[in-house]
Amino acid sequence: MVDSDDVSCEVVLEKKMTPTSVIATIIRSNSRIKAEVQPVNRAAMQPMWRRRLRGKLFRSTLLIVAAHFLFWFPYNFSALVAYLSVEYKEMIALHAYFLNDLQILITLVNPILYAIVK
Repeated sequence: MVDSDDVSCEVVLEKKMTPTSVIATIIRSNSRIKAEVQPVNRAAMQPMWRRRLRGKLFRSTLLIVAAHFLFWFPYNFSALVAYLSVEYKEMIALHAYFLNDLQILITLVNPILYAIVK
């Protein structure tokens, strides 16, 4: 098998080409070589059990993150609003006892979520 560099050198020696035409010939030969290479689909090469495991891992991670967001977002949002406005701070202090209950509830829900995941 002849190396592509050897072929390029032989073409230059036979035709007495200018430097710009040599560069153009090299670029053309490299583009032909690149066009022949096919991309590899790595997902299709993995075994089925690994693909299922990745899907399950993604779903479980998404479930845990979503639960964390749902239980902690109201508390953090009310803390932000209370920080920005004195009026809302008083109103939140009077009416938002359930936000503290959500903090306790997430500690009870987390072990259940982790048990479902495994």
